[in-house]
Amino acid sequence: MQGGQSYLLMSIVREFSAVGYMFARDMQTELHVPFGIITESFGASTAEAWTSREALAADPQLQPLLDRFDTNVAAYKAHPPDQTAALQAWEKAAAKARAVGKTPPRRPGSLDPAQDQHNPTVMYNGMIAPIIPYAIKDVLWYQGEAINGGSNGYKLYPWLQSTLIQDWRQRWGEGDFPFYICQLAPLKPWPNRPDTWYNNPDVREAQATVLALPNTGMAVTIDIGDPVNIHPKDKQDVADRLTRIALAKTYGRDLEYSGPVYASMQVEGHAICLRFAKW
Repeated sequence: MQGGQSYLLMSIVREFSAVGYMFARDMQTELHVPFGIITESFGASTAEAWTSREALAADPQLQPLLDRFDTNVAAYKAHPPDQTAALQAWEKAAAKARAVGKTPPRRPGSLDPAQDQHNPTVMYNGMIAPIIPYAIKDVLWYQGEAINGGSNGYKLYPWLQSTLIQDWRQRWGEGDFPFYICQLAPLKPWPNRPDTWYNNPDVREAQATVLALPNTGMAVTIDIGDPVNIHPKDKQDVADRLTRIALAKTYGRDLEYSGPVYASMQVEGHAICLRFAKW
């Protein structure tokens, strides 16, 4: 029975967030109390997908995201595309793969904009709204910053990020609970997308604007990412940095949880004097 329980635990952990699991494990070790964590994640989702319609509609800069979404939904409902041929081709390919012991290809997804994790409100409606009754202590945000709209998307991200945080805080009604994010890890430009947002410093600068909100923090990851892997395998160091931020800022531990952060500069003759501060 004990071995069965161990296997079940391993199966659960394998499907769980690595950063979330390691963070909870280390926090429990430090605090000596049971430490629960809820994971809400979906690959390649955008920040606007995790934000409520009401919050997006209240910001004139974000309202156009909703307008485009509503237009696409209306067009889909008026003329839903026929996926019969695509599904039939998939069924043949899947049967062929199974016959030789291979993994079948992924089934074609729905073309309904309301089922697309890139679109506004979709993940909020499906995954955040149902768990709002749960009491929480804080939030860890480790999202890939998939951003729609290219350079315009980069410029929108500070507003989008702060809107999401304030939206969730208002929805839970527990005050300004801590919200700790992970910096975007580095990645070499893709051959067909040399301007990919993974290498745009504007994205990381946009992320840092979250620190202007109360009870926020950011785990720097630019030195521990993987330049050739969009999903870096080093989650332990990420979890450790988030743990230190939480212990210091949420639980009042006296420890170093960040390096120096640029504050200002001043030209002095032939030199530039830089001043740094802590978060």
